[in-house]
Amino acid sequence: MNRKPVAATGLRIATQYRDRARQSSVYELENAGASLDIHVSPRKTPEDAGEWLVEAHNSHAADAVVVSEWGQTRAEALRAVGQTWTKTAWSRNLAPFDWEAVAKLLLGVRAI
Repeated sequence: MNRKPVAATGLRIATQYRDRARQSSVYELENAGASLDIHVSPRKTPEDAGEWLVEAHNSHAADAVVVSEWGQTRAEALRAVGQTWTKTAWSRNLAPFDWEAVAKLLLGVRAI
């Protein structure tokens, strides 16, 4: 089965909010029936692997698949998440996304 990225024409931010408990911004994206939650958090401890943590969740459920990556910038962390998501999508049954379109959308609201 060939899984191509979901066309980004309908990609939109359904909602966005601050998760004060986790000190993160959350962006709930939707496209063609597929959902993608992006959590963006700053470094919390000196031991953290970078300045920014981006997590991508495939649903709102407690058992959602989460792809997490650190970066020196929010954009770098998001790029790493997109690469990991794409590489592991088949084995983890993740919906394919156009990560360049995700980045462009998040850039438009200053999320990255």
